[in-house]
Order: sequence, then structure tokens, then C-alpha cells
Amino acid sequence: MEVEKLFQSSSIAAVREVETKTRHEIEQKKHQLRQVVGDSYRDLISSADTIIDISRSCHRLVDLAGSLQEGLSGLASSATARQAAEGGTAAAAPAASSYDRLYALGSRIKYLIDTPETIYGCLDSGDYLAAARRYVRAAEVHRVLTAGQAKHVAQRFPLLQHQWPLVKKFKPQVYNAAVAWLGSHGELSAEQAAATLAAQALLKPMDGAEVLKVFLTARQGYIMQCLAAATGAGAETDLDSLACILADVATMVCATLAQCGELFLQLPGVSTSPLLGRALDGEDAASADLLFDAGREADAWKATLGVVRGRLGELSAAGLALECSQWLDELSTALRALGGRLLSPCDTGQGLLAVEAAVKAALEGWQYSLTPSSSSIDADMAADSPLALTPPSPAEAPPAVLTWPDVCQWVLGRPAPLWPLLFEQPLLERAKQLVGRDFSSVVDEVTGLLGAALQEAAALPPAAAGSFQASSWLSKWCGASTGSLGKR
Repeated sequence: MEVEKLFQSSSIAAVREVETKTRHEIEQKKHQLRQVVGDSYRDLISSADTIIDISRSCHRLVDLAGSLQEGLSGLASSATARQAAEGGTAAAAPAASSYDRLYALGSRIKYLIDTPETIYGCLDSGDYLAAARRYVRAAEVHRVLTAGQAKHVAQRFPLLQHQWPLVKKFKPQVYNAAVAWLGSHGELSAEQAAATLAAQALLKPMDGAEVLKVFLTARQGYIMQCLAAATGAGAETDLDSLACILADVATMVCATLAQCGELFLQLPGVSTSPLLGRALDGEDAASADLLFDAGREADAWKATLGVVRGRLGELSAAGLALECSQWLDELSTALRALGGRLLSPCDTGQGLLAVEAAVKAALEGWQYSLTPSSSSIDADMAADSPLALTPPSPAEAPPAVLTWPDVCQWVLGRPAPLWPLLFEQPLLERAKQLVGRDFSSVVDEVTGLLGAALQEAAALPPAAAGSFQASSWLSKWCGASTGSLGKR
């Protein structure tokens, strides 16, 4: 119908033009159809090649997995045979299945592989004790995994040759991070100090005296940083800021000694064991993640905790008092070395009095709270009321509040007033500087007046004998002197 209408409404030339255009479009569609069919065929061939490659790769993976399983089974069998030959406890225990041995071996390897990521997470969160525990446990897992069969394991698991050196690098990293953290925080709780020191004790064989020195050295370093910042500012530091800095230093010294007592000593009626030992036996000290098969790593971890706890317990109360006394003397020497420069913003005696009052007020108002441990509360309840069935929880027990004299008696065994020990000598030196400065100004002023009077006298013309008249100030002075002599 459309063709008939076209012939009826159009001329022959127009119809021929439509025919030519239609034929051209038909040829274009045919060409596009040939291209689509060709491209699809090439894609089909390429997809078939890819599918064949995937199939071959899957077969290779299956073969490798089978050889890996055979290697793990052989490794577990050799470990079992070695234990049986040595007459260990494994010979008497029921023989584990090949699946259990394979699972235990794979779990150990996975434990080592996951260790770097776990330690990184602990370092990011500042949990140095958890990082140290993970490293020590990983070291024990690696020792058990490679004991007596290092070559055998290395041949089947080349990854261990690269993984363990990576884990081993964390030991100094965790230790140095814990030391740096102790020396860079002013407000430090006893629990945080105990966890950080326990991490260092796990990573490095130190006894209680060495751990105490590490703690005191770190706190002294932070205190000297605060004082150096105040000294470096010089006159730019106002009196209020200087008084706050010195008051904070005084309270930090008090808190440091109180934390030493809480870390290494017991307080009857409040704590039955030092806080440092309780930090080692914290919630994460359990060895549930080390129970692979025979529990050898768990037993070794418990033994390690016992050794570390024994080393830390070697510090006696007398040794603690001696170390803390020496630390106070060293701090006093360092403050005396700063001398009057520490109080340079104080230009008057009133400023010195204001700083002294602020520091003494901070010392008098300082208090330290000790939360009673649950074991000490139970013991007190058992002693006071044998019929009591439900002792109060630690949260319900009031904390023990200690003042500076209480801390001195507990830790040092003697009184130790801080003001004359640390701050009195720098204040006296600054007072001497102010007095010397004032006397120098008086001498300079008198010298200037006397010089001006001599210059005025030299500038006068020579006078005849008997006609000399003194200057006004000399006449007044002579008159005043004559009057006072007349009154006498």
C-alpha cells in the first residue's frame, strides 16, 4: 500500500531516489550484521580458551592441595614418631588422629601468620602488654614447630623462613614503644604503668630493681622535659604558668613514689599482692589460644609467667626505699643545676612568695587513692565477721586515701618533705639574684649622683679664699647634720 501511494504521489525521479537510498541502507545493515557475527565468533573462541585455562589451573590447585595435605600428614607423623622415640608424655597419651595432628600443625602456622597483624593492632591501641604476650607466645609456637625438625618444616613451608624474621622484629619495636610511652605521658595511672612495665619484663629479662629503674628514669625524663620547657621560655612565662608547672611537677613526684609502692609493695588491709604481679595475671594471661594438641605451648607460657613473676618479686621493701631515695636525690641535683634560671620569671620577692605558696598548697592538698583488691576485702570480712556470707564487692569498698607523709612512710620508711629537698635551693638562688640585682641598682644610682655632683663642682669657676659656697644639697645636708648635732 505504501509503495502504491509512493508511486501515486511522487514522480519517477523521486521514486528512483528513494530506491537508491533504501538499497544503500540494506547494504549497511548487511555489513553491520557480518561484523557482529564475526566479533561474536572471536569472543566465543577467546572464552573457550579462557575456560580451558581455568580448568587447567583448577586441576593444578587440586593437585597442590593434595600434595600439601600429604606433606602435613607426613610432618605430623614424624613429630609423633619423634615424641614416641624420646619417651615423652605423648607416648602414654591416646594417639591423636591424623586429622587432629594436621589441624594442630595448621593452627600453629596460622598463629604465626596472624601474629604481625595482631601486634600491629595492639600497638595502635596502646596495649603493649597484649603485644608482648602475643610475641612471647608466638616465639614458643615457633620453637615447638621447628624443634628437632627445622629442615623438615622449612622444606614443606618456605613461608616460615620469611614469616618468623618478620615477627622477630616486633620485639625491640614493642619494647621501645613501651619505654617511649612511659616517658611521654604526665597523667599516668598505676594500672597503665603496671601493664607497660609488665610488657617490658616479658620482652627483656629484668628483675624488679631493673624494672623500677626503667620506670623512675622515664618519669624523671618527663619531669625534666617540663622543667626544660619552662626554663627555655624564660621571661615569657608568666607567674601563674610557672606556679602551675612547678605544682604539677611536685604532684608528679608524689604520684610516682605512690605508684612505686602500689606496683611493688603490699599495703595491709588494702592490697594483698603488688599491682605489677596482678597485671601479669590479667584476663589475657590465659593460654586458651595455645591449646593446639598436647598443650606444650600453654605449659611453656605458664612457666614463662612464673619465671617473670619470680624475677619481679626479688625486689624487697628496703631495695625499693633505697632506689626511690636515690631517685629523689638525683632529681634534687638536677633541679639545683637549673638554679635560679628555673624561677627567672619571678622579678620580685612577692613573685617568689606566690610561687612558693602555690607549690606548698599543691603538696598539702595532694592525695592518692588506692582501691582495695577483692582478696583483701574477703580477708577483712573473714577476720571481722566469720558469719558473713556475702562480702562486699571491690566497687562497694571505700578507697584508701594516702597523703604525702603516708606515702613516705609506706615507700621510704621515713619522712621526706619535698619543698626543702627539691624547690628550696632554686628559690634561695633566685632570691640571692634579686637581692644582688637590687644592690647593684642602688650602687649604680649612687655612683651616678656622686659623679654628677663632682662634675658640677668641677664646672664652677675658682673662688677666692673664704668665699666658697657649697651646693644646695651639700648645704642642706650640712644644715641637717648641724641641727641634729645641736639637738644632741
